[in-house]
Amino acid sequence: ASNFIAHEEKTGILDRVFGKQASPMLLAFLKVLSNHGRLDCLRAVRVEVTRLHQALRGQVEVTVHSATVLDAALTKSLTDSLRKLLGKEPTLKMLTDPKLLGGLVVRVGDTVYDGSVATQLSHLRTRLIDRTVEEIETRRERFLSESGSASA
Repeated sequence: ASNFIAHEEKTGILDRVFGKQASPMLLAFLKVLSNHGRLDCLRAVRVEVTRLHQALRGQVEVTVHSATVLDAALTKSLTDSLRKLLGKEPTLKMLTDPKLLGGLVVRVGDTVYDGSVATQLSHLRTRLIDRTVEEIETRRERFLSESGSASA
């Protein structure tokens, strides 16, 4: 991907390294990328080709974050639930994140299903603060109305 190496030299390198191992179509594709100065895009191309291939096979990549490693039974149950929800065959990528405390965070494409304990605690905290503020506002109005009628 270096700009210090000329396209012709890159073509020679591609022929020497991949000439006997890669298909002619792949080699031609790599040369086109090199000719247009786009060899740095290979990782993104691979990711997109993988996604398209999975879509053709009726699969979808699902990233699952959990606080600990899930056992086989729970993983199977999660896979079955995702299969029903998505209507596709989920390919699970399991990651552990101790900061979650418990629960799961599941990402399917741009959609995130957050059932983590940390998020639930955050929502509970927000609801408690909102309720407290509302209660203070309500009581303040009641206090002001009682004070006003008492002085009248």
